[in-house]
Amino acid sequence: MALRENAEQRGKLGFVGLIAAALLVGGAIAADGQAARTINGIAGLLWIAAGAAVVWSLRGDEGFLPRLLVSGGLTLTLVLITRPSDYLSAAIGFTVAGAIIAATAPGRERIWAVTVPALWLPVHLAVALARVADRALRDLPAHVRTEPPPTSALVPLVMVIAAWLGGAVFSLVRSRTAGQATTREGRSGRGA
Repeated sequence: MALRENAEQRGKLGFVGLIAAALLVGGAIAADGQAARTINGIAGLLWIAAGAAVVWSLRGDEGFLPRLLVSGGLTLTLVLITRPSDYLSAAIGFTVAGAIIAATAPGRERIWAVTVPALWLPVHLAVALARVADRALRDLPAHVRTEPPPTSALVPLVMVIAAWLGGAVFSLVRSRTAGQATTREGRSGRGA
């Protein structure tokens, strides 16, 4: 029981860390020059640490690895199709992805939904490095950006909150559906 409570606390701490990292990224986007690069670097480290805490909190769940791979696939899809400057695209994409992964995780919907933004930065960096390598192999100019992302300041926060909301809504729907089924079973059992 204590292990489960520690995992829950680690997951909550990771979620709060992701929110803090998203706010720092927003601050970096709003800042200029060296301050922006420094804040962005701190935010990136915090995002990775918070994401690791979220994932680590789930490692004891049944079906952990397949579910994590599904979450990674959803994140990769969002990295490839979501425009980082578009609030609506981020809100819809992360809400849907959060709900999809939540559907696979009865009882832990919200924290599993948060794995999508938790994996965002590592997947985003892997895709960026692959693109740089591809350009270098084709003898095209290739560089890795170290400045804050060219996005709207609140999009990273929208990503985290939207994924969590997708999981929360799915959790609510699941619990109401289960409650209605229990009520129906109770009524049919009394009538027999």
